[in-house]
Amino acid sequence: MRLFLFILLLPIFVHSQKFDGYAVTSANDTIHCKYFVATNPFSEKLLSVASIYDKIKILNDKGEKIEYTTKNLKSFLIKGTKFGDLKFVSLIYDNNKRFYHEVQAGRLMFYRFYKEGSGMVIGIGFGLKDDKFVELQGPEFRERLGEFIIDYPELYQKWMDSNKYYKPKQLEEVIKLYNEHFK
Repeated sequence: MRLFLFILLLPIFVHSQKFDGYAVTSANDTIHCKYFVATNPFSEKLLSVASIYDKIKILNDKGEKIEYTTKNLKSFLIKGTKFGDLKFVSLIYDNNKRFYHEVQAGRLMFYRFYKEGSGMVIGIGFGLKDDKFVELQGPEFRERLGEFIIDYPELYQKWMDSNKYYKPKQLEEVIKLYNEHFK
């Protein structure tokens, strides 16, 4: 009975969708392709970002599924998700090469790495500037972001004065202001 119930409910929990996009290989070749990515069973456009860790399946022109890893790809773009087009980049953090979602591009890059925990998807923020790649979460994240934005003194002062100005939830807003200042 349990096996029957499991087989019956499996399609509800495991669902994939094909998305258009392109990938840039380690050799700098661009591949226009379709991605075969897990989605939410109730919304075909809601990408399961936690399923993108260190590999992705691509459907080539011949209809073959090919698995690419962080060793094969520099970046890839998935088009047409519920939240628009999503770009992922292969980066190394703590000696682990993974795909990170590029949230903001500029002088200070902002990425998110997604993982599942307790039935929820958690997005961990990371900053990259001048080849320094750090996690922007945890007890000292205000100081870590402060090191990145110290060359914009007005914004730095407001960020570091947590009582009057920017709160932790405004991290992305601060990064956006920083990047706009240096355009």
